[in-house]
Amino acid sequence: MSILQIISLGNDIVDLSDPDSVNLTNQSKFVQRVFTDTEREEADGLPREAQSAFYWKMWAAKEASYKAVKRMNPATVFSPRKFQYMPHFNSVDYEDISCKLEFQENTQYIIASSYVYGFESSLPEKIESSDFRPAAHASYHKVQNWICESAQIKQLVDQGDLHRAASYSQESSLCRTYALSRIAEHMKTENVLIEKYSNKANSIPILWVDEKPTGHLLSVSHHGRFCAVLFCPK
Repeated sequence: MSILQIISLGNDIVDLSDPDSVNLTNQSKFVQRVFTDTEREEADGLPREAQSAFYWKMWAAKEASYKAVKRMNPATVFSPRKFQYMPHFNSVDYEDISCKLEFQENTQYIIASSYVYGFESSLPEKIESSDFRPAAHASYHKVQNWICESAQIKQLVDQGDLHRAASYSQESSLCRTYALSRIAEHMKTENVLIEKYSNKANSIPILWVDEKPTGHLLSVSHHGRFCAVLFCPK
């Protein structure tokens, strides 16, 4: 008997104090391009002081869900308006896939974690099926959600306490360094490595443990002062 489980995931973090995050409601072209009419109506129904954070919440949900969908279909292209935020169902819908959401929010940042559920044994058939819409009933007990300030990670790297991971930018490298450190600690092994399916910056990370590729699910995100890691061992 197959057990319903998390078959894909993604995360995204927004630093609310970053210059790009301030006064978003004044950036009308961006809002029009990224958000649907329904999503903008939801935001317009809120007090003006709450609208910017709500837009970033929707943005994080779309980005996180894009990562989850892309893991299942690497050819997926991020077209924000096609990833529709459904606040009353706490989900993002993309074509026939429904991504369930969890949020961590405070005055400093918003983190969205996105999960797709299904039956691993029949995953290829379900992805190809037009009615693929996994149910939202599975345990989160395996999922690890870590967050840290990039400056703290950099300090540890500079001190030699953490081996810096090779990557495309300093921020991305620090985030992967932090991910490797936490995963190694969680799995009680030092031999962990993050690679990608391709050399493209937005390709999916693959976790290697003891020199073998694994099916563990991993998503990393960074913005401004923060990086976040979402990890689910299989």
